[in-house]
This record gives sequence, C-alpha cells and structure tokens, in this order.
Amino acid sequence: MKFDPAMMQALLSLDDAALWQKIRQIAAQGGFSISETPPPPAEMAKLRALMQGSGQADVASAMQTLAHYRKKG
Repeated sequence: MKFDPAMMQALLSLDDAALWQKIRQIAAQGGFSISETPPPPAEMAKLRALMQGSGQADVASAMQTLAHYRKKG
C-alpha cells in the first residue's frame, strides 16, 4: 500500500467512531479483527497523533491500543 497524504487527511477529518470503523476495515484487510467499540477519546487522540506524525504517541503505544481492542478468537 502506498502512502497517500490526501487519504490520511480524509481519515483524520472523520469523527472517532467513523475513524475507528476505517481502522477496523484496514485491520480486516490485514487478516485480523478488532473490537467494534472504539477506544476512549484519550486513546483515539494518541492514534490520531501517530497518524499525523506529531505528538507524544509512538508506534508501540498505538500497537498496544490496537492489541487491547483486538478480538479474541
């Protein structure tokens, strides 16, 4: 998949619920599923910061958030 800055901006313009659904779709394309319930706003803010390439978020914390919401089974 090629990075598309315009697509990233479109994703970042979504509200948390819609962004989480897009993240779930991308995850499904990668072969795994994550919870339908979005993380709390503070966790979504960390994911957004990572997606923007700014803020205190790092890949490890983003992966921890996604792993926490990954469905078992």
